[in-house]
Amino acid sequence: MVDAALGTVKAQFVKIMDGTLDGTAKAAVGAAGLKVDASGAAVPITDNAGSLTVDGVFWQATQPVSAVAMTDGSQVAQLRPSTLIVTATAAVNTIVTATLPAVAGQFHYITSINIVKYASVATVGAAAPTVVTSTNLPGSLAWTLPTALAVGTQYEHDVEPASPIKSSVVNTASTVVAAALASIIYRITVYYYVSA
Repeated sequence: MVDAALGTVKAQFVKIMDGTLDGTAKAAVGAAGLKVDASGAAVPITDNAGSLTVDGVFWQATQPVSAVAMTDGSQVAQLRPSTLIVTATAAVNTIVTATLPAVAGQFHYITSINIVKYASVATVGAAAPTVVTSTNLPGSLAWTLPTALAVGTQYEHDVEPASPIKSSVVNTASTVVAAALASIIYRITVYYYVSA
């Protein structure tokens, strides 16, 4: 590049390359072009004049997407999974099961679980803890709760994983289960979404 005031100035020139192995890349121009995986659904790309079309596989959202405004005024798509909620409770000394219903071809992705253990009568400490169990979750997840509670008080346990807990088997109900306990009322709430 030549600048009238500065004379010859070097400038960085960046090219798009394509190739299967190191050392075999070719510039994505002319006959070489840029390869696109065309094994999936056709996704047209146009330059507004209709002269450029590419058939290939691109990112496709399986959950609702919303536009998010950027500081420069542009917008980008942001994945926002639908949040489904199941809550279950029952009378004292009754098994409580929160069931995430099976959905064809879909897994459950749990984002949060809330377990509340309420004492209708004062309970004393026991040698063995209370255990809340699960089905169709990896590692047969279970949670340990204390046994001693004063009358009219509750113990609350929140499960908030760093990333969603994916169910073990597709198209299968997942459950979180609290066993029946004398003087105890449970409430279990599960927040989740479904996806492939």
